[in-house]
Amino acid sequence: MKIKDKKIFDIIDELGSRYNIFTHNQFINYYLLDSTIPKNDWMDIDDMINSNNTYEEEGYDLDRLYTQILAFTSFLTIIKEEIWPRIQNEAHRRMDKMTSDSRLLYKMTLDNTPSNIKTFNSLIIDLFINVKRVDKTKNGEEHALFKKLNFIKIIQERLNS
Repeated sequence: MKIKDKKIFDIIDELGSRYNIFTHNQFINYYLLDSTIPKNDWMDIDDMINSNNTYEEEGYDLDRLYTQILAFTSFLTIIKEEIWPRIQNEAHRRMDKMTSDSRLLYKMTLDNTPSNIKTFNSLIIDLFINVKRVDKTKNGEEHALFKKLNFIKIIQERLNS
């Protein structure tokens, strides 16, 4: 089912901007390339953040949005549980080998990563709430798509952790 909603558009736009800045950080990118994030999750996230390019013509596919939110929650979980602890553990050793300029940028990455994670989490929660709102409006409370999808509980657990 195709949907159009300005609030969802705005959230995806903000999420895409922040995601691109975050993943293109040279220090974050180093760890992302070596992470366990599945290729399908990368593709789903990329599809979601680029979906605004075709929004006017096509809208969003409701079922696909739920899958993309699941992928983004997987991405966030790996950032929180795997990548961020690794960055923290390796910080001192890595900074010892850096120039003063690189050390400053790395320190800024260390300082900003927790707030970036919180911002991503807030945006995904907001997106999830709004997708469910549109789902209920289009399909009715009893026939909402999210009630039929087994992985919705996984999304909720990840967003609450």
